[in-house]
Amino acid sequence: MAAVDIRERASTSRGSGRGQREKQAPCGAGSPMRDSIPGPQDHDLSRRQTLNRVKHADNLLGISWVDSSWIPILNSGSVLDYFSERSNPFYDRTCNNEVVKMQRLTLEHLNQMVGVEYILLHAQEPILFIIRKQQRQSPTQVIPLADYYIIAGVIYQAPDLGSVINSRVLTAVHGIQSAFDEALSYCRYHPSKGYWWHFKDHEEQVNHNQV
Repeated sequence: MAAVDIRERASTSRGSGRGQREKQAPCGAGSPMRDSIPGPQDHDLSRRQTLNRVKHADNLLGISWVDSSWIPILNSGSVLDYFSERSNPFYDRTCNNEVVKMQRLTLEHLNQMVGVEYILLHAQEPILFIIRKQQRQSPTQVIPLADYYIIAGVIYQAPDLGSVINSRVLTAVHGIQSAFDEALSYCRYHPSKGYWWHFKDHEEQVNHNQV
């Protein structure tokens, strides 16, 4: 009987050991260290988000915004309030101007803050106003981010130099490609004659002279 008890206890202890190992196994599979390591999918998602932000920024160059109720009262003193309307897609509501407005401070306090701000860069009342978006680093150091011009109450974003050059290059390339395509349509070839040019206007002029 004693031998039977010893074998039963040994088998019981081996079974309980296997059960503990089986319970411990899943813990390593879902460890927080392994889950916290970014994989290729995380990098792809971050890249797509960056591209979406870039596309959104480029799309602002092709839109405009206006609130006709402000046009009669638009001047140098009210143009920043007009630009800070919530429906204006060019306005960043996380800027320092919004903080100053909420705390009912004057615009002079912007010089003592750090972050994104909007200033009136140029005014030619009542037709033209230029607003600059800039990153303030210190009371004497700022980095320009974008310019916006307001003509007759309509707000546009001024294109940056890269966008202007890109647009001009694309226009030039399109014109050159169109010229090559048209020239290729007049080119003819025959094994016995080789290459020559066949212009419709020249053929019509020859036919007219023969008549």
